[in-house]
Amino acid sequence: MRSSSGLQPAESVHLMTCHPERAESVNAPRAEARASVFHQRSLSTCLAITALSLLAGCKTLPPPTPVNQLNQQQMRGYYVFQQTCRGCHYDRVSRPLSGPALRGVFKKKNLPSSGAPANDERVASTIVNGYGVMPPMGRNLSQQDLDDVIAYLHTL
Repeated sequence: MRSSSGLQPAESVHLMTCHPERAESVNAPRAEARASVFHQRSLSTCLAITALSLLAGCKTLPPPTPVNQLNQQQMRGYYVFQQTCRGCHYDRVSRPLSGPALRGVFKKKNLPSSGAPANDERVASTIVNGYGVMPPMGRNLSQQDLDDVIAYLHTL
C-alpha cells in the first residue's frame, strides 16, 4: 500500500530515519498537515484549560509579604509560627505538609480543611480548639501569641 507521497510505509520510515534531508521534501505536505492539526489541538487544549481554570475559580496568590517588611507584631507572629506551627504547616509556599499550607489563608473565602469562613474568629478558634487531626494549641499560646500569629497569617 502506497502513501500519499507515493512511497510504501517502510520506504517512508527509511527515508525519515536514514536520509532526513530527502524525507523533508517527500513528506512536506503530510508534515504541514500534521503541524496544522497539532496547532489546532494545542490551541483547543489551551482554551479548554483556561476555561476550566476560570470556572474553577483558579487564582494565583500574590506573594507573601517579605519577612524583612513585617511590622513588630507580625514579626512576633512569625517567630511563634516557626516555633509552634511549622512542624505541620508551610507558611510561605502553597504545598501542604502534614497540615494544609497556610499561604494565602486569609485571601481565600474559606479555610482549607473545615470550609469555615476565613476570618480572624474562625482561624483563632481552629488554633485554640484544634480541628480534625490538628491538636488544640490553646494551652500552648498566650492571647498575645495568638493575636501575633493571626497578624502574621494575614501577611501570607
